Amino acid sequence: MKTEIKHSAAKAAAVLSAIIMTSSANSAVITSSDFSFGFGANTTDPNTWTLQAPSSNTVIGDFTFAPAVTGTIHSASGPAFTNRVLTSTASGNTYSGRSSTFGVAINASWSGSLNDIQPGLQLEDVRLTLVITEIRIYGLQYKNETYDYKLAFEETTPGFLGASPQVALNKIPDSGNANSIRPASAYTLLSWSPDDAYFDGVTNGSRTFILDLTGAPTDGIATIDGFEVFGYIEVSAIPEPSVVGLLALGFGVVIKRRRRAASWASQGRRER
Repeated sequence: MKTEIKHSAAKAAAVLSAIIMTSSANSAVITSSDFSFGFGANTTDPNTWTLQAPSSNTVIGDFTFAPAVTGTIHSASGPAFTNRVLTSTASGNTYSGRSSTFGVAINASWSGSLNDIQPGLQLEDVRLTLVITEIRIYGLQYKNETYDYKLAFEETTPGFLGASPQVALNKIPDSGNANSIRPASAYTLLSWSPDDAYFDGVTNGSRTFILDLTGAPTDGIATIDGFEVFGYIEVSAIPEPSVVGLLALGFGVVIKRRRRAASWASQGRRER
């Protein structure tokens, strides 16, 4: 009986492996070019951050990668983010943002043919993966020297909630004036590479992030500027169940059936 069980399990393993290998061989993963965008808080519009050059085109081939940044302005003073480099300023309206109102939606889509992934593939079997290789922003603790502010990204995408490690922010004096938030060297960089997020049965998806400020009083403010996001998009067929899992399941079924057969045979012998 042991030999028979081994042969049945091996046969099941071979069949399952052949099915999965055939499916994988006919399926492709289509990957976009890398996207890169930078935004500066340099406008009086309370809900608009300005896209800074150099940034990617939002549409490259069949892929669209479109971040939408919102948030109010903290001050008409602040550093500049020209050419996506945080630099000090001496005067003028250069603006800075406010952490408590900051938010970004990173939208992705693909308009290609499903047959390019796998012949005959249906929309319900498609997966779009939105990969954020890095998301970052600069922050500064505004006044309230007796507190120690820490800043972090928080992902609010349903099903993919998460938070970055916190970074401690530099402080400016309580007596600081508008010019004290102009030096680029005063700002601390917050950077994060979040886990990938995927969306099944669709060819579009969106990831959302906000900023979380801890260690601050209710009226605490973190001045921010220079937001950037880097990433790419993948489209593929929804992966098959793992080979190991299927083989374990198949082997378990074989064992269960053999045990039942052995039990029935034993009962039959006793009845005689």
